[in-house]
Amino acid sequence: MSNLLKYLFGNLEKLQELVVIFFMGTMVSVAFLQIVGRYTPFPFSSYFEEILRYSFVWVSMLGGAIALKNKSHIGLNVLSGLLPENMKKYIRLWGDVVSFLVSASLTVISFRLILKLYRLSMVSTSLEIPMWIISLSIPAGFMFMSFYCLIDMFKDFKSC
Repeated sequence: MSNLLKYLFGNLEKLQELVVIFFMGTMVSVAFLQIVGRYTPFPFSSYFEEILRYSFVWVSMLGGAIALKNKSHIGLNVLSGLLPENMKKYIRLWGDVVSFLVSASLTVISFRLILKLYRLSMVSTSLEIPMWIISLSIPAGFMFMSFYCLIDMFKDFKSC
C-alpha cells in the first residue's frame, strides 16, 4: 500500500509541476506576443492580457504549494533560533498545525467561491471562459498546501 501511495503522490507532484511549467511558458510566450503586438495592427491585446493574468494566478497558487512542499517559502526563525533543540520540534509542529488549519479553511472558502461563480454563470470579459474554471486554481493551490502541511505535520509529530 505504501508503494502505491508513493507512486500516486509522486505522479501528482509531477503533474502539479508540469501545470506550473505550462502556465509559466504560456506567460512568457503571451507577454512576448503582447510586446510584439504593440507594434503591429493586430488587435488581440485584451485576449493576451487575460491569458497572462489568469496564467499568473495559476502559477502563483500552485507555485506556492510547491514552495511549501520544498520548504522554500519565506520563514521567520528568530524565535526558533533562541530555543533549545528539543523545543524547536514542538514549534515546527505548532506551525504545521496552524498552517494546515489556515490552508484547509481557505480551501473550503474558495470552493464556496467556485460554487457561487458556477451558479452566477460568470464568464471572462475577452475570452468568455467560465470564471469558475479559471478560478479553480485557488482551491487547487490551497488543497495542495493543506495536503503538504498535513504530511509535514505527521512527520514532525513522529519526531516529537
